[in-house]
Amino acid sequence: MTANATSTVAIWPGILGSSWGYRRELRATPRHLYLLLIPSFVGGLTGAWLLRFTPPAVFDKLVPLLLLFATLLLMAQDLVQRKLKSAHAAAHRSTKWLVGALFFQLIVGT
Repeated sequence: MTANATSTVAIWPGILGSSWGYRRELRATPRHLYLLLIPSFVGGLTGAWLLRFTPPAVFDKLVPLLLLFATLLLMAQDLVQRKLKSAHAAAHRSTKWLVGALFFQLIVGT
């Protein structure tokens, strides 16, 4: 628990520095995608709360599944980005797509 909290605190300067360094690229991001910050934050808080109250024995059994999930996300990243680039931009602004993306981000954030 202490290691996770320490790691989270330690990465904040890198996050802030990266945000500053990529500020031009961030300006080009469609505004509706900034909504993904909300489920990321809520998911992070939920995950921290779950971690705090999950018994260590249960967490130890969940670690392989969490690592598998993270690995699958990394493996699918290129495929998802290619599909997003090839699909119509208007489809990504639909309410259905945005709700799906927000829900998926909540799961990933948690």
